[in-house]
Amino acid sequence: MNTALRSVRMRMAIGFVCAIFTLAMPASAAWIALRDFNGWWTDDLQNGASVKAKEVADQKMKLNDVAFAPSGDWVVLFGGNGYWTSDVNLHACKKLTELQSGAHTFKCVAFAPNGGWVVFYDLNGYAYESIPAEAVKAIEQVANSGGALKWFAFAPGGGWCLFHGRNSYVTRDIPGDCFKKIQEVSGHGSELETVSFSGGTGWVFFFDKGGFYAGNIPDDAFQRLVEQQKTGTPRAIAFAMGARFDPKATYVLEEKPARHIHATLSTDIALPNGQVDEWYLYAPEFPNLPSQREMKTTFEPAGQIVRDESALKRPLFLTRLTDHRKEVRTVLTIDGTLYSRQLRVLGAGQTVPVVKELLPEQAQYFTRVSPTSDIETAAFRNWVQRNGLTRAASESELVFAHRVFAFIVHHNTYQWPTENHTATQVCTTGKSDCGGLSALFTGVMRANGIPTRLLGGRWASSQKPGNKTGDYGNWHVKAEFFAHGVGWVPVDGASALSDPDGENTFFGHDHGDHVAFVMDEDMVVNSFVSGPQKVPLIQGVLYWWRGRGNGDNSRFEDLWTVQQEKQ
Repeated sequence: MNTALRSVRMRMAIGFVCAIFTLAMPASAAWIALRDFNGWWTDDLQNGASVKAKEVADQKMKLNDVAFAPSGDWVVLFGGNGYWTSDVNLHACKKLTELQSGAHTFKCVAFAPNGGWVVFYDLNGYAYESIPAEAVKAIEQVANSGGALKWFAFAPGGGWCLFHGRNSYVTRDIPGDCFKKIQEVSGHGSELETVSFSGGTGWVFFFDKGGFYAGNIPDDAFQRLVEQQKTGTPRAIAFAMGARFDPKATYVLEEKPARHIHATLSTDIALPNGQVDEWYLYAPEFPNLPSQREMKTTFEPAGQIVRDESALKRPLFLTRLTDHRKEVRTVLTIDGTLYSRQLRVLGAGQTVPVVKELLPEQAQYFTRVSPTSDIETAAFRNWVQRNGLTRAASESELVFAHRVFAFIVHHNTYQWPTENHTATQVCTTGKSDCGGLSALFTGVMRANGIPTRLLGGRWASSQKPGNKTGDYGNWHVKAEFFAHGVGWVPVDGASALSDPDGENTFFGHDHGDHVAFVMDEDMVVNSFVSGPQKVPLIQGVLYWWRGRGNGDNSRFEDLWTVQQEKQ
């Protein structure tokens, strides 16, 4: 996404200041800007909130605030304690109705991505539901000390910002450039007025009766704020959340053949200091999945098909060699077709496809605790609660999953090699590789009762010549969650981190460029040496050996080559 640097003179009651606007244009989103007593402007005159804002202005009453909920609903606050809404059954609106019975003055209402909400009224009155514990603590501290609660806003990625008093603020996980500007403006003694966030990393905050800083907002909204400064005092702007998924629409996974592959994994194992009586070699029989079909696997030296001892009973090749060799070369070959998958809205007149639901035992298995989904630790549970990553009753599986995915993308960095492999390790450090990031997503989803699984394997491209085990072997891990009526929806957290719009590009979109070696983790296999062994994600050949000597100076090298024909 291109960026440009634009400077503009910001009009203020006491003079002029210079502000920097970094333009990284997202898709346009519905917005309503407020100025002066009841002035307003919008990019969507047909929006219900716009219609009601006009009615309020025509009746010469003050417009206090406009807010959009993740469901697409809206609330307009006006006068002392008046409000209009698209849905009086919103919990926030029920609270507003309750407050109308008293002589209260409404200040603002804000909706969180998970459907939670905050209402400020009078000097320091407040109400809330389903918001992060840290936000509750910050609000209560201000109110209990007699301070003035001024404004509250949620960021799309789960962050939030509280303005209180003249120029005090508390923030968590908002865009870094926004935080720096708030810090700078407050440090200069300016009065902080309101703050808003748009999709992705967009933000705007207002200060000193008309001054503002903004970043990454739609260009038409930015230009309108600049124009408003010429004739008045802009003071707030509200952005529709632009929910990725319409709760009233029917979604389907569009699946198409992407490429046919012939892949080979050649592995060389040597034990120069061992006197081997017997080798035990395991290799996966590649599964048929929504992302890969007609999979045919061979393994040399030849062996037999066995099943792992977990509940999934996944098939494996087992080869036992008793010829006392010190070196073994194995060749695993795979032929099959990879499929691209794209989540989209079902078109008018199209038939809803039949999606087979999971059996109860399958749903139970894919919501289980596992070594990487260590979701019962206190650290993980506290992290989930602190960041509001609990599914609201109004959230569909798709809406919640996208919110979780976006949060993980916005709050983590890629690290490889890494020591952070479990959900608890990743959520406490904020960094991991593809496996750890997928484990974190899987953990949050499972903790909310949504079946989710890992797909460990390799990219459908050849390993670079000369790379050996320990170098990058084109390994990659993705995840899938099961949505009722839709099926297994793909997500790729690590790839999303390298894309400015990754939270959308790699959610519900599989390019058909990854080969899964096994479905999910925790295979249990007989080692024949030390009993059953639980194995994490398999991305190659496993082996044990029985005999004398030791494994010092052992060698394990593999090479992954792929020939493909695009469909």
